[in-house]
Amino acid sequence: MTLKDYLAKSDETVDTFAARIGLSSGAIHKYVYGQREPSIATAERIALATDGAVSITDLAKPIVLSAKPTSQSAVAA
Repeated sequence: MTLKDYLAKSDETVDTFAARIGLSSGAIHKYVYGQREPSIATAERIALATDGAVSITDLAKPIVLSAKPTSQSAVAA
């Protein structure tokens, strides 16, 4: 579950959640809207505060792999 979905489901605001876990509301806002990825320690705090509803992997940005292979010359450079 995303942090945004958790907050909506729990009817908790960014400000109250941030205060509850001891982080700034600005930081939580950036995590909610994907503008920043939390550190592992912060992700653990969020996972614990949400009783696991938002997992550490939920907070990580997905790795997007290109379907187009790179040329050998670009790899060698």
